[in-house]
Amino acid sequence: MKPITAALPIANWIFRGSILLFLILTYYEKIIVVNFKNFGDVMFFVYVLSGLLLFIGGFLSKPTLSIISGVLLFLCTLYFMVIDFPNELTRRHILGYMIYLWPAGLGLYFAGSDN
Repeated sequence: MKPITAALPIANWIFRGSILLFLILTYYEKIIVVNFKNFGDVMFFVYVLSGLLLFIGGFLSKPTLSIISGVLLFLCTLYFMVIDFPNELTRRHILGYMIYLWPAGLGLYFAGSDN
C-alpha cells in the first residue's frame, strides 16, 4: 500500500497549528506578564515564541526558521522535562509527564525535516 503523500502538507500544518495552540493555551498566564529577571519565565517565553516561529516558518520558502524553532522547541521541552521530573513514579505521575513527549517529538520532527 502506498502512502498518501498529498496529505503530508496538511499534516504539517495541523502539527504547526496544534503546537502553537497548545503552548499558548497552556502558558497564556505566564507569558502575559513576562518577568525577564526570572529564568523560568524567560524559558516559558522562549518556549511559546518557538511555537510561534514554527508556525510562521511554514509560510516562508526557506526551511531555516522551521529548523531553528524546532530545535528551540525540542531543547525547551527537554529543559522542562528535567525540571518537572516526578518525585514518585506512579502511573498517574508518569502519564502526566508524558505530555512532554508530544512537543519534543514535533520539535525534533521539524528540526530534522524541511518545510
